[in-house]
Formats: sequence, C-alpha cells, structure tokens
Amino acid sequence: MNPFLLSIPINQIDMGSILALVLSSGAVSALVSKLVVERMKSFWKHNADLKIESLKGEISQNNSIVLSLIGQSGQSRQKMVEKQIESVQVLWECTKKISGSVPSLISTVNNILTHEEVSNGALKHRRRGLSFEEEILAIDKIGYFDSAFKNLERLQSLCPFIGPRLNILVTAYNAMIGRMVYLLINAAETEKYVT
Repeated sequence: MNPFLLSIPINQIDMGSILALVLSSGAVSALVSKLVVERMKSFWKHNADLKIESLKGEISQNNSIVLSLIGQSGQSRQKMVEKQIESVQVLWECTKKISGSVPSLISTVNNILTHEEVSNGALKHRRRGLSFEEEILAIDKIGYFDSAFKNLERLQSLCPFIGPRLNILVTAYNAMIGRMVYLLINAAETEKYVT
C-alpha cells in the first residue's frame, strides 16, 4: 500500500482525495512506463544501427574480395586460353612432322602399290639398278623411329592443354603412319607381307 495514504488519518480522507491520489499515481506510472519504453526503443535502435553499420562494412569487404577473385579468375582463364592456342599450334607442327618424317620411298610404295602387288613380289622389281626392297632396307630405321618417338613425347606433353579428343586423333594418326612404315620395312626384311 502507498505510504502516503497510511500517513493520512482515516477521518480526513474523503473520496475526492482518494480519487485524486489514484489518478495521479496512475498518471505517474503511465509517464514512467512511456519514458521506459522510449528509452528501450532508443537503445534498441542505437544497437540496430551499430549492427547495420558493421554488416555494411562486412558486405563491402566481401564484395571487394569477390571482385578481386573474379579479376584473378579472368586473368588465369586468359593465360589458359593463350597456352591452349600455343599448344594447338605446336600440335599442328608436330602433326605435319609425322607424315613429313616418313621416308619418301615408303610413302611412294604405300601410295602406288596395293597389298596384292606387294604380296606378289612388287618390292623386288628393279628401278634405276635397285629394287624397292633394297632401297627400303637401306633406310635408317632407328633414326626414323627415334624421331617419331621424340615427336610423340612432345605431343604427349601438350595433352592437358589440347584436350583428350584431339590428342587421341593425333596419337591414332601417328600410330597409323608408324605402323605403315614398320610393316613395309618388315615386309622387305622378312618377305612376310601384312596389310
């Protein structure tokens, strides 16, 4: 109970005084309540503003990191594309070397003689004093295959930059040419003709 009310003698308390006292204490508590609410709103708003500023700073920092990473990614991609272009140019040079390294006599025999003609002894025919067979046997096989393998090693080093499909095509082409040379040299040495 209110100490003020206890200090007033009971005979002096009238209904108007009691009503005035109750209304004034209600007004005071409403005022205090309103001040507390306003104070709490102000405190929460201040904390929220601080948090918003902190988050804005973090977002700005994250945006600058992302932009930096995007720039670095673009530069890396550009370097990769340049390396791919360079690798494809080297690949083309190596591919031209594959057919260019074949001894001309082997290409000629392979282009003009059929399997049946080779099997029927066409390599033994003489032209300008030597037979195809004798000229084929005079080819430096070791030199040819050494240069072919060096070229193949160079092609293999390009594999990560030219992709598996292109690499498989060039490797198959290299194998086909090498097999053709091997079979004709072997046919001249052993007289066993294989298509």
